[in-house]
Amino acid sequence: MFEILRAVALVMWDWTRELSGTTEGILLIILIIISPFLIYQICAPIRKNMDVMTGPEFERYCAELLSKNGFKQVKVMGGSGDQGADILAVKMGKKYCVQCKRYQKALSNKPVQEAFTGAKIYHCQVAVVMTNSTFTKGAKEAASKTGVLLWDRAKLLRMGAKPDF
Repeated sequence: MFEILRAVALVMWDWTRELSGTTEGILLIILIIISPFLIYQICAPIRKNMDVMTGPEFERYCAELLSKNGFKQVKVMGGSGDQGADILAVKMGKKYCVQCKRYQKALSNKPVQEAFTGAKIYHCQVAVVMTNSTFTKGAKEAASKTGVLLWDRAKLLRMGAKPDF
């Protein structure tokens, strides 16, 4: 979606240069200026809802995002004792173990360790931590060394911005 917006902005820029000084040109400039605000507002319901969900609601939300982004056999494991796997899913023949964390602060390396362990227990090829927040430096370092994918708030917003969502 962001590639499309970038292409539209470039076209609008060309038109603005051609139409400078005309009413159409002025309106186009205004549109260019307010388009980031419009995109921000379009994504507002997603941002707001992620932050007020319960843990199980966030897990179901993440499962829905996965389904909308081409994952199959998406299964929410749920509850404590899930061994680091809140969601199991398959995409392009690879089995994913997903650890979901809805936090207000940056996530430490603990969820990375949980996802890594869950992937081993459930025989998954890919481990992921999904969050409505961000990750600490320690979490990023642990993920880099273990191969765990980190999907933060920005990634979830991009996943939710897909046209079929």
